[in-house]
Amino acid sequence: MNTILILMDSMRRDHLGCYSLSRPDTPNIDRFSNTATVFERSYIGSYPCMPARHDLWTGQLNFLRRGWSPLEYDQPDLVTLLSQSGVRTSLITDHYHYWQYGSGNYFQSFNSVDLVRGQEKDNFKTGNNDKVEFPAKAEKLNPDWHRYYMNIKDNKSEDDYFTARVFNSSMRWLEENHDQGDFFMMIDCFDPHEPFDPPLEYARKFLPEGWEELIKWPCYGNADRFSKHDLEIIHGLYCGEISFLDHCFGKFYRKLEQLNLLDDTTIILTADHGLLFGEHNWIGKHSRILFNDICTTPLIIYNKSLGSGRNSSLVQMSDIMPTILDIMGVEKPDGIQGKSLAPIWDQKLRNNEDILHRDAILFGVFGGAVYCTDGDYVFIKKPNETNSPLYWYTRSHFNNWDFGQINYWRDSIKRIEQFDGRRFPVQYKNAHPRHAAPEFSDEKSKYASGVDSCDELYDTANDYAQTHNLVSEKPEKTRYFKNIMKRLMVEFDAPAEQFERLGL
Repeated sequence: MNTILILMDSMRRDHLGCYSLSRPDTPNIDRFSNTATVFERSYIGSYPCMPARHDLWTGQLNFLRRGWSPLEYDQPDLVTLLSQSGVRTSLITDHYHYWQYGSGNYFQSFNSVDLVRGQEKDNFKTGNNDKVEFPAKAEKLNPDWHRYYMNIKDNKSEDDYFTARVFNSSMRWLEENHDQGDFFMMIDCFDPHEPFDPPLEYARKFLPEGWEELIKWPCYGNADRFSKHDLEIIHGLYCGEISFLDHCFGKFYRKLEQLNLLDDTTIILTADHGLLFGEHNWIGKHSRILFNDICTTPLIIYNKSLGSGRNSSLVQMSDIMPTILDIMGVEKPDGIQGKSLAPIWDQKLRNNEDILHRDAILFGVFGGAVYCTDGDYVFIKKPNETNSPLYWYTRSHFNNWDFGQINYWRDSIKRIEQFDGRRFPVQYKNAHPRHAAPEFSDEKSKYASGVDSCDELYDTANDYAQTHNLVSEKPEKTRYFKNIMKRLMVEFDAPAEQFERLGL
């Protein structure tokens, strides 16, 4: 048996036809989904990019113990377990966070790795910044546009775009390896993450009339700093990226058919999180809370035994690790918190604690609120006003991630001085967690204000946009979710101070 995992960064699931939005054009993913099972209640676990991948590699919820970080060296992971069991493993990716300070050891156990360079802020190429060409007014673009421009300025054809390079490399790998025994292939596409830079022909049909500039890389923040026309341009480019990704996926899927691999290959297509395009007056990630358009994810699984259709099981990223181990016949290690999806199609694996009996899940960002959902409601438990105590747990790593191009060795020294053999204290300067990379905590007084400590509750089945906070109107439902949250945190062996920080 083979497994192919296709992971997309920042793919909003409502922008795929199989999740019922008509505007984007995704005929190839839709054709694939017609032969597969579409999971309707799939959520993130740890947020954002690399914390999500930590969940995937380990089958555990990373955000309860640490933020953006490398794999721990004393913890078993999916790729190592597969490789040690004789499965041929391969990673093809343009997700440049894999090779950075503060996150860069995820790819080392694969038998083969193809790292496609140049995405976003990847420190790949340099040049004369005076010759940088801007697709829009500079003030509308991320200040690091020049770095991205240096990486892509020599692109000549559609095949030079990152997504095409990733899928073309994946097809070459299949041609050379598909008949060499069981394999696990991971395709990790940075797109449709910003910069939103597809070949223009894929974006034209989504762009508003009269566009004159292309805002390919807006900074995260309030959406009302842009005009309605500008927001339509930004969203149109994102839709164009999805259309181009779908085109590249279609070529890859046809290669699978040509090589007769569908009879003995499981294909998993998913994403780490979504994005906002003006909803809640926000552009990008890191909004006030993890709204539905960020925390719900696509998950589509093709397995000949599973068949096609829709599935309403509650699932999240940490479930993929035990699922793949079950598919590949590899023993699962102790301590796995995710639940294998294999019992859905294999009755021999069913028991009273399997995925079919799950009633709720947790998700969140390290040092932020903790979220609990049953698929119909979502409860958001905020930290106390000082967001403390907060500790980072590790036995292996002390560096701080900041787009991975700098070694913050002085911070590491401070952390080691405070390290007690398993943890060190951390906090956020503005007491508002953004991307799971807090700073060293040495002056608690400066973190003592600014935290939003008001809990929230939403009936997302009837209020998907999360416009009406029910926490004061439904006290019994709030107590119900608090109890479930405490139960799950105990089950996941959450640090004791997390209960104190959250007032549980």
